[in-house]
Amino acid sequence: MGKFNPSSIVTDPEFLFGRKKLLDDACEGILSGSSFFVWGERRSGKTSFLNCLNRELSDSPGVISILIDFKSLTFITRTADAYRWISSMLLNAALCINESIELRVFDLSIYKMDTEYDYYELLKSVGDSECVAGLLDRVIQAISSAMEIKRFAVLIDEYEHLFERTFGEANGFMYIRSLASDPKFLFSYVLSGSIHWRYMSSAIGSPELNNSITKYLQPLKWDDFQAFYSYELSTLDAGAKKEIIIDLASTIHSQSGGIPFYAKVIASGLMDEIDKEELFSVLSQYFDERYKNMLRNCGCKSLNEVKCMIDNKASQYSEFLRLGIIKKDGDQAEFNGDYWKSYLDQKEIEADAGIHHLENEILKKRIEVERLIGRINLNQWNLASEELFVRCVDDYKDYDMLSTMCLDESDFICFAGAMFKIFYERTANTIMDELKHRPVQKNRESLPKMIRSHEFMIDVGSIRHNFGGHKTSSPFWNSLNGSLSKADLLMKYLGKKLEPAPHEYLIFQSRLLAAAIEYLNKVIQIQSDITLS
Repeated sequence: MGKFNPSSIVTDPEFLFGRKKLLDDACEGILSGSSFFVWGERRSGKTSFLNCLNRELSDSPGVISILIDFKSLTFITRTADAYRWISSMLLNAALCINESIELRVFDLSIYKMDTEYDYYELLKSVGDSECVAGLLDRVIQAISSAMEIKRFAVLIDEYEHLFERTFGEANGFMYIRSLASDPKFLFSYVLSGSIHWRYMSSAIGSPELNNSITKYLQPLKWDDFQAFYSYELSTLDAGAKKEIIIDLASTIHSQSGGIPFYAKVIASGLMDEIDKEELFSVLSQYFDERYKNMLRNCGCKSLNEVKCMIDNKASQYSEFLRLGIIKKDGDQAEFNGDYWKSYLDQKEIEADAGIHHLENEILKKRIEVERLIGRINLNQWNLASEELFVRCVDDYKDYDMLSTMCLDESDFICFAGAMFKIFYERTANTIMDELKHRPVQKNRESLPKMIRSHEFMIDVGSIRHNFGGHKTSSPFWNSLNGSLSKADLLMKYLGKKLEPAPHEYLIFQSRLLAAAIEYLNKVIQIQSDITLS
């Protein structure tokens, strides 16, 4: 697919179709002292936008602008080195403008060198603590004292890589924020990425990244798309089979959702005459990351959660409209782009298949639980363990509850209640064995300590205690080694503290049954040890 170069980067603002106003607003904002975040999906044109912004700013008198892509700078893995590199690029930019000046930073005399790497090597003699707390402002002051500067602008592309590798500390970004908030430094920054800053802030535990100004890279509207498409056609030579796609602008706009990168991939595929299935396979490679970012940026675990969020017009609804993930069709919202919709339809089919597989696993685990309980009850050498699972008529209803699929919270409450009765309550109360019409004393304290204090027993009691408003009435509840809160349970079984989505109750159920199987096998092992002794 070599007819277009989908990954080509635009550096001339004249050919940054559909983003002229955004570019002008960004330039004006930076020159007036603002800093902001550019949010766009992968392959939406963020790098092209920053290149054009850097060119516009660099052409402005008295402005020193640098563009950094930390994704490519794999050797920078520490916060101090990140500040060394930013400082090195500012020094290089300033000395390229005026080669005759000599700057002094700390005790270093700095003069014109060949590349920013040379400045970086020189700044390695500055200690890490000075880099994190004072290098960048020393560089800014040194340049400002030697040149007439109106504004310093640091543009950071793929900012996720900077934060994941270097600014992971809670105060890593604070230095840049403090410089940008102090008017005397004439310093602004732009962060660009596909993961929204609010989730990155949460991930690194720092509010310092929070920035109220967010600019969105939107898909191209039809008029802008036509201009972009005509220009791209004009760059093709006569032998490129471009006649195949000359009249397909409207179709490709609909298929791509107005995103130039996807449009060029689709157009190249059509010229190469590859079939729709193969083209879908090519695009899916790019959609995989887009899908993951979509879930992450709206705090969702599944496509169904995203759809519910869109239907309810949650806060991310307008953001997804701006990004082109969804579009409005009258009063309704739908996913934007024919191939993107097909990809999500495929994801939904896979999710349904995954749920079906999970349901089958739950049934298998429930059967295994009953099998293990039967084995324990048939062990005549250990009466204490036999009593652990003596059944009465009501027990059979509780066992049936274990196979109820937990498709929502009410199902899970029933399931949790059944687990409590089978695994906890029957070990602590006097019950009537209705099959033999005699009372059976079930004394939990007579059981081996490893059984009565097993963490699964604590989990079961905690689940009954926290779900559905049921409070445990067992007199032995307080003898446990502390109960788990609802948040603790969710973190232990689902890896999060938020309320479960509907499909996550199935996951919770499956993992609890797996824990029950592990517990029962432990009981069998203890029975065996007692019998042998």
